[in-house]
Parts: sequence; structure tokens; C-alpha cells
Amino acid sequence: MAKDPILSIKNLTFSFKTYGGIVHAVRDVSLSVREGEILGIVGESGCGKSVTAQSVLRLNPEPPGFFESGEILYAGRDVLSLSEKELRKIRGREIGFIFQDPMTSLNPTMKVGAQIAEVFYGDRSLSRAEVREKVLDIMKLVGISDPEKRVKQYPHELSGGMKQRVMIALALVAGPRLIICDEPTTSLDVTIEAQILDLLLSLRERFGTSIILITHDLGVIARVCDRVLVMYGGKVLEEGTAEDIFYRKAHPYTNALLNSITRLDTDKNTELTPIEGTPPDLFAPPAGCPFAARCDYCMEVCREYAPDRTELSDGHGVSCWLEHEYAPEVDFDASSVKVVRKSKETGGEDEVNSGETVLEVKELSRYFHVGYGQMLHAVDRVSFTVSKGETLGLVGESGCGKSTTGRCITKLLKPTSGEILYKGRNIFEMTAEGGKLYRQKMQMIFQNPYSSLNPRMTVGEIVGEGMKLHSLYPQEEIGKKVEELLNRVGLGREHMSRFSHEFSGGQRQRIGIARALSVRPEFIVCDEPVSALDVSIQAQVINMLKDLQRELGLTLLFIAHDLSVVRYISDRIAVMYLGELVEEASTEELFKNPSHPYTQMLLSAIPVPDPERAREKRRIEIRGEIPSPINPGIGCRFAERCPRATEQCRSVNPVRRKIGEGHYAACHLL
Repeated sequence: MAKDPILSIKNLTFSFKTYGGIVHAVRDVSLSVREGEILGIVGESGCGKSVTAQSVLRLNPEPPGFFESGEILYAGRDVLSLSEKELRKIRGREIGFIFQDPMTSLNPTMKVGAQIAEVFYGDRSLSRAEVREKVLDIMKLVGISDPEKRVKQYPHELSGGMKQRVMIALALVAGPRLIICDEPTTSLDVTIEAQILDLLLSLRERFGTSIILITHDLGVIARVCDRVLVMYGGKVLEEGTAEDIFYRKAHPYTNALLNSITRLDTDKNTELTPIEGTPPDLFAPPAGCPFAARCDYCMEVCREYAPDRTELSDGHGVSCWLEHEYAPEVDFDASSVKVVRKSKETGGEDEVNSGETVLEVKELSRYFHVGYGQMLHAVDRVSFTVSKGETLGLVGESGCGKSTTGRCITKLLKPTSGEILYKGRNIFEMTAEGGKLYRQKMQMIFQNPYSSLNPRMTVGEIVGEGMKLHSLYPQEEIGKKVEELLNRVGLGREHMSRFSHEFSGGQRQRIGIARALSVRPEFIVCDEPVSALDVSIQAQVINMLKDLQRELGLTLLFIAHDLSVVRYISDRIAVMYLGELVEEASTEELFKNPSHPYTQMLLSAIPVPDPERAREKRRIEIRGEIPSPINPGIGCRFAERCPRATEQCRSVNPVRRKIGEGHYAACHLL
């Protein structure tokens, strides 16, 4: 690995002028990336990670954004002095960028293939056939099934995970020297996430590509990053190797982040440890350490003066007054405490599942016409039940039909066939009055928070709209109730007057969660509710959902790709693949005895937030590509990717059968 940095940022300060004042988004940030190095940047939503990354290519809008000070050097060139024409020669070709929100980053009026091919416009050395071949190759590389068909589709025709893969393809297609990845695997399931991380590692090994990886998934950081920056309140609080950050953490904020992680070995009866309080208001950032107001080890000096960086070892630096020679010594590991969840009534562990079936899905199918007489089998003959107070986890790769199932349950889509019964009543045969009450009792937290929030409404109006519609509170109390809800999801009163575009992706997701909770629902379909959230807010939201279950008997269908989170929150788990349920069992049974080959491969791909264990862990690789849901075939839909498939698997679709107490699977090999 070369020692000379390909990118060097020195004392960068970037702010935004808004109607409410100046937002000091990035404050005196310095970092460097060497040739062939992978630098990870972690921190809570709104801490300045994305603004720092976008400053490299001057993608932040100017105005209202503006550089106050600092310099950005790429390959020895001052980015801040380049003209727009010179910047266009760098963007995409020398520096690729994977954006956090693919829905707002992709052009809705252009087909997917045309958007990827656009990178090569102006390159007359390539013929149209060669450009098309490059586009198809990169789409296959990032795991997009049936690329010949996908190139002709528009972004709205793809699932959230598929859109994210298109964004990754856009960043990689020109073979850039530096790739900036802003939450590149947030919307992806664990198998595709593992493939993308393998791809990033192979680019580094084969071409010496440098990578900046912004993520809240510390398992991803542990697996691929050489060095890590921890940001908070627009500043860098700690920097070091991955081993420094995970094993020799020095800042209380780094310790708090690591304690917030949901691990596979986390006891389901223990409460996660979120970081209490909210990040600082960057309209008026604190004079001292930005983390002081939430720090368990805060001293008076922390509130009044910002600490200088202290070098603990070569490359390991921290900005914290606890490193001063007169500061008290702190043992983070000894002070990590987890609280066992107790029932208010009995003093024992929570038992919220009453056994009463509230939702029954019978042979649900949902097909879509895609032209030329073809049908896309999004959901095919899916059946399951959910009991009152229970959490059913629904997992599987992107495009397997999880979100479509959830949208059918919430009456956003009408099934092609099958029945959905809520408390014994068919939801599609309800009267208008019954349907309105059902929509109050059955809410959905959407996967894409930006496209599901009205850009013309303030946050206060968005969260309060349902309260007004269903007349839940007197008009004069709605503002107070909205503020209480925002506080529960990690936002504050100061956010009520802002619009959705003024928030980070993670903050927008919190707004969506508050909106779903605003009408006092009985059943919530959670479609990737924590995928866009940093680990601390994940812990807050998961604890909150569990508390609501205990207090209100709330029932959840929890759709997610983070199997560590699914294991922690779910009572039972159903595994979907290409529109069908392939396995269903209690959470403990599924993780202890996964029976279907697809389930086994999913579990082996879960990232581990520990650098040493992450490098040692063996992953079962899924061969081949996801088959097209337009023509899934007559046999087992996983047969073409299964290493144990027989001729029977390819010709006969297996029937779901019982293989243990409450354990069902559809596989000929069992």
C-alpha cells in the first residue's frame, strides 16, 4: 500500500444558510486516504459524514451551502479551485460516488441502462455495442438479476435493494481510482451486502482502488476497513485502525456506539443500550466537546472548551479531555451495563404473546403485468399467521416479495388471489367505515422515508395529520403529542417546523416511525424500519417497539435484512425467496437449526462487529444470480443456486411441511 494520500482534506468547515440561521454541518474536519486504502466513517445521522463526503466532489448545493475554510486535495489538485467543467471530468470517472438514497439520486425519467451508460457519453473510443456490454457486465457484477430486461426498466419498477445496486453499478462502471460509498449496503440484504463488500475488496486488491465507506453498520466496518473515523456534531472525535476503534476505543462516544450494537449473541431479554439524549443543534453548536451533553463521563471543562487531538499511538488520535494527564481514569468495558427487561405486573420476563390470532394470510398471491403478456410473480401462495402481541420477522433477499406482502396487508395493494383476515374479517370485504378503522389500527413504516413524506408539509404537520384525521386528540393538544412522539424517536421540538428535505436519511426514517405511531395502531408493518438508522437510534427504536408491545399489546410484522436485529426483536421468523416462503420457525429454532439451504446461506452472511472474527468467519457463497420472478420455473426456485440441488428439485416444487414443533420448511432434501 502506497504511503502518499490520493485524497487529503485539511481543516474543512462547511455550513448551510437556512431560514432558521446557519447550520454548521462540518467543523474543522481533517482526513486522508492512501492509494488502495479503505477508510470507514461512522457516526450518528446528521453528524456530517455525508456532507464531508459530498464536499470532495462539491456536490453540496452552493448556495445555500458554502465553504468557510479548509482545503481538499485530490491527486495533488485543489478541488475547491476547479471549474465546473474540470469537475465533470473527475466526477464518475476518477471518483465514483454511491449515494445513500437511490430513489432521489436516480433519474425517474430515464431507463436504468441509459443512466449507467451515460457515464461513457463523450467517449468516442467505445461503440454503442461495447457500452451496452459494459453496462450488462457491471449489472451482473452487482447482483442484478435478468440485466437484459432491467436495462429497459425505470427506477420505480425496481425494489429498494435493486435501485441501490443500480447506484453501485453507476459508481463502479468507469473504474474510478477513488470510490466514495455513502451507506452503500443500507438497503441490501445480507447476501448481496456480502457480495458488494467482496466486490469492494476485490477492486482494492486488483486495481488499488481507494474507498471511503460511510456506514452505521459496524459489522461492515469491522470486515473491510483499514482505518476508521468516528464523527459527531460535525467533528472527528476519534481516528485509528479498525483494531484501535474496536479493541482500544478511547472516546466515550465510540464506546457508546459499540454498546448500542445488536449482536447475534445479544440476550433477547436484555434491553439494548442506546445513547440517551439527542445530537447537538448545529445551528448553535456547543463551545466545548460536542458530546458533552450526552456523555456519562462529562466534566466541567468538557462543556466549556473543545479538546485538542491527543495522539495515543501511531495513527490513533482522540479529541477528549479524559486523555488529559489530570483527568480520572475510565474503564469503558467495566462500566458497560445492560438492563434485563421486566414486566410491570409480574416482575418476570415479558410475555406479550396472547396466542390470539389477529392476522391470517391464506394463499396470498400478487402478480404484476409487465407487458408482452408476461406476469411478474412477486408473491406466490404465501400463508402465515401472526398472534396478538407477537413479532413475526420476514426476511429474504431484495425482490423476494417481502414489501409487496406488507403492502397487501395494509391494503396498499390488492392481492391477485388469496385472503387476508384481520381478527377473522376479510380486509377487502370491509365497509368504508370498517376500512377507515382498519387503516388506523394497521399502520406501515415505509422502507424509503423520503418518497413517503410529503415535501410540502412540515414535520409537525406530517406527524399530526393522522391525529386530526381520526380525531384522536383535541386540536390544542396535538402539538404537544407530536413533540412527545418526536422525542421518543430521537428528534426534538426544534424539528417540528422543518421540511423533510432538511433532514438526513436516518432522521427522515425517524419521522416516518413517529407518523406510524401517531394514530395509536394495534398492528404495524415495519418495512425496513431501522435500515437507515445509526446503531444508537436503532437501539432506541427497537427498545421503543418492544416497550409498546408490552404496554399496548402491539403486534408487528418486522421486514428487514439485518438478521441480528430480526433475531433480537422477533418471536418467529419466516424466510422468503423469490415470492415463496421456504422456512418458518421460532427465532431460537431457526438460528440453532436452520434447515433450508437458503436459510443456512443467509445466516452465514451476517456481518460480525469484530475485526478478528469477521476475517475468520466462513461464508457459504450463493452461486449464480437470482432468477427472474417473471419466469420462476416449475421446480424449487432456489434450485439453480443451491449446491445440493437434485433433479427432483429442478422439476418439482417442494411442498411446505412440518419438520419440528412450529418449524416448517419447503425442501426436498429434508
